[in-house]
Amino acid sequence: MKPRSLVVLILVAVLMTGPVIGSTTAAAGNINCPTLGAVRSVPMPARGFAVVSEGTVTADCRLVFAPDRVVPISQMPAAPSGPQYVIGHGRVSAGDPEATVYQRSWDCCNILMNALYTTLVWNAYGSYVYTTNQWNTTVYHTELWPSRGWWLDYQQLWYSNGCQYCWSRTISGKAGFGYQGVFDPTGTVYYNTYLNTMQGNGDGSWYCTWQFWWRNSAPGWKPQNWCANGYNP
Repeated sequence: MKPRSLVVLILVAVLMTGPVIGSTTAAAGNINCPTLGAVRSVPMPARGFAVVSEGTVTADCRLVFAPDRVVPISQMPAAPSGPQYVIGHGRVSAGDPEATVYQRSWDCCNILMNALYTTLVWNAYGSYVYTTNQWNTTVYHTELWPSRGWWLDYQQLWYSNGCQYCWSRTISGKAGFGYQGVFDPTGTVYYNTYLNTMQGNGDGSWYCTWQFWWRNSAPGWKPQNWCANGYNP
């Protein structure tokens, strides 16, 4: 596979009242598998730990997940770095409590194709919450000209349940990534969509739900999903 560059965008989306689905494509393999996806809700692990779910697309196009693992947050994959990366920061801030849903997808060559992380920061006052910040982080991998590679079609962030001074408040983040390049010059075959939901509660507890859809995929594609305290870009 030819070398490609990676674009990483950390964005604070404008809060919206609901999702809008975009259009277009993605990359990775000689065999196309049909639409695949998964959804899962994850309970809060102990502070300093994360729940990780990892899967793979088999040779016969089945998406198979290994049992969930609870691991120290320090074992999360390192953030992209190096001269081939472009990193832009939105209004990222630390808080307590703070929790993040991470979704990442790799192709058959172990290249990170794209990712969406959604973070919620709130104050827990026992019987109610007061949210102080929220943001999406988007990651996508490009290809050398004249290919476009992966690209960000849209990203959104909105409060989907609860309220300030309620027992809980829920943030939802969504992003769609298209592809046009070496594995699909037409830009019509591949498209990845991610939906993250993070609920923060008045007692400082939380839970997350992640969901993704790949319009098409290929054997060897691998989703990896984390729910964790804190934020690790």
